[in-house]
Amino acid sequence: MGLGAVARALIRAAYRLVRFPFHLVDEVVLSAIFDEQAPVRRAYGKFLLDCDGAARTFSPTTRRRSMPPSTTRSPAIPVASTPNPTS
Repeated sequence: MGLGAVARALIRAAYRLVRFPFHLVDEVVLSAIFDEQAPVRRAYGKFLLDCDGAARTFSPTTRRRSMPPSTTRSPAIPVASTPNPTS
């Protein structure tokens, strides 16, 4: 494992540690108080997505072609599901 790989692993670990409390607030606190469509939860979900986008932008390990912008979603923002064509 080279120096670059160690640095990338440390950056990923630090980001996960920083993001954990935000995710915990979203999963536990806001879900107990507000429903999924409440403006507060939607705004907080957008905030989390913006944080993820900023981290992806400034990350030295980002490969923009292999990582679509919607890879991380907060549960506060529902994902539109497409109907299954086989049903």
